[in-house]
Amino acid sequence: MDIAAVRLASAAPGLNAAAIAAEIRERERESPTGVGHGVAVPHAMNASVQPVAALVTLARPLPVATPDDIPLQMLLVIVGGGQAPLELLARAARLATPDTVADLCQATTPEAALGRVRHAESELG
Repeated sequence: MDIAAVRLASAAPGLNAAAIAAEIRERERESPTGVGHGVAVPHAMNASVQPVAALVTLARPLPVATPDDIPLQMLLVIVGGGQAPLELLARAARLATPDTVADLCQATTPEAALGRVRHAESELG
């Protein structure tokens, strides 16, 4: 979570990485964001910030409680305000399929991951 928070803070001026990480951890304790197939969408709403997101693939699956008991393999961490985070949450949930998760976890560069996301979204319509 800390690495994602640092990357998100660097993409959105005015954000503090430690505060983002703490807020996301607290939100996860209150209401876990696992959507299934090894995917979680931890997020922190901040109305003063344009939405930013970081896709994080885990080197090893993380055995935590999930809706389908599949360990986490991928996180889409979102910070920001307005309606955009809700749209990103919905898009992430649609991408949480076994094939898409496997493809994204095999991506070796951010560009490759983004290409795979775009391909999966184009197939979903």
